[in-house]
Amino acid sequence: RVTIPKNSIVDLQYGAIHHSWEEDNELIPRGNIVYEVQVDVADDVSTLRSFDKGKIQDDGSMRPLQIDEYFRHLNTTKSMNDPHMLIKKAQESVSSESLSISPLFNTSYYKLDKLSFSQELTHEYTTTKHETFHHIFVLKGAIEYHDNSIDLTIGEGHSVFIPARVGGYVLKTKNKSATVLKTYV
Repeated sequence: RVTIPKNSIVDLQYGAIHHSWEEDNELIPRGNIVYEVQVDVADDVSTLRSFDKGKIQDDGSMRPLQIDEYFRHLNTTKSMNDPHMLIKKAQESVSSESLSISPLFNTSYYKLDKLSFSQELTHEYTTTKHETFHHIFVLKGAIEYHDNSIDLTIGEGHSVFIPARVGGYVLKTKNKSATVLKTYV
């Protein structure tokens, strides 16, 4: 059993065995949340499932298991199965009194930044340049989102998808500060 500290960054881009639920009413009474970025491939194509904890789909069926494939492709080398090799530390690249930015992932497929802010965010941090989507997940606090067509309030644990064509948008905190995860290409 491996315990991963809250807010850890675990890099599974090379394909590692993991599950995203916990059943420890004492330590994690409300369960856990895994923020997972899956690149351009449907879950049923990119995931080999050896166990699914009895999840029932909307139509009443169970998701299929790929037990033989799972064991055929399982990488059992020690280094690929050492959880400590997969845990990363965030590095702050921008830090001021009102803004902190930590790039979490910068892969050839996507980027993921953690932004903590206490003032309005605009310009370089909130423009799609009409080239890429932005996905904003509110990790802590609540934010107000504004672009030319809509105003939204987004609470902790919720997100907004911003199409590339939006161009620029504004993020404001509803409280003293907020922390968001921004995923983009």
